Amino acid sequence: MGSMLAALDHRHSLVIRLARMFQTEGPNQMAELHEALAARDAPLLASRAHRLKGGLTNFAYPTAVRLASAVESRAQAGDLSSLTPLMSQLAASVDSILIGLEAYLQQQEAR
Repeated sequence: MGSMLAALDHRHSLVIRLARMFQTEGPNQMAELHEALAARDAPLLASRAHRLKGGLTNFAYPTAVRLASAVESRAQAGDLSSLTPLMSQLAASVDSILIGLEAYLQQQEAR
């Protein structure tokens, strides 16, 4: 969270709003990604991965951004056969981010 705060010039209220938004949207977006993959809908998968990638850039987690970008690129290329392990890595990364956001929000509430 420190790098995110630095990037946002220590604007805690904005960080808190973005964190709360992602707590809702992140899991929803991951569910949409899984649904698109299960439906074998490459264009929808690419679109959803792009949207998730945009949300992830707010939190300065480059690994998650790279994973979302890789899902997007493979979906754009129609290469859905190799996405299951990548999607698992992305889901784990998003889960980790959500844990970090929850800890940050609890810390801010304690102040």
